Amino acid sequence: MKRISTYFFILLVVISITFFSCKKYPDGPAFSLRSKSERLSNLWKIEQYKYNGSDSTAFVKKYLFNNYRLDIEKKGEYIFDYNLVIGSALIPISESGKWVFSGDKKSVIFTKESGNTSAAAGTNATWEILRLKEKEFWAKYTQDDNVIEVHFN
Repeated sequence: MKRISTYFFILLVVISITFFSCKKYPDGPAFSLRSKSERLSNLWKIEQYKYNGSDSTAFVKKYLFNNYRLDIEKKGEYIFDYNLVIGSALIPISESGKWVFSGDKKSVIFTKESGNTSAAAGTNATWEILRLKEKEFWAKYTQDDNVIEVHFN
């Protein structure tokens, strides 16, 4: 009986180490009971915005992406909208389309279908996922040789 419980304990330790040491995204989580689609599906707002490693959050939230909202739906659709501030004018910007995970689920690909952003319909944007939790989504992407990292909550 003691021998069986020893084997069971060793097996449990090996499985635990293997299971909890594997994580898909650089900043976690190591384990979640919710699927990736369930975690990604949310109404996201910018918490932090880094441009080439420099924190640009205050400027971006005030002028470029004023009242930014990214609504990702589980059924594969997204909508984002914000106000662009030029002087005292607020210019409403919106975009909608479809999203899918890349084959390895380490990135999310957004395909614009309509809206008044500068991207043409059918344009893809690929964001590398850094963290994906129920209340946190961190991603980075490259635009015109600039690395942009966005933390949403």
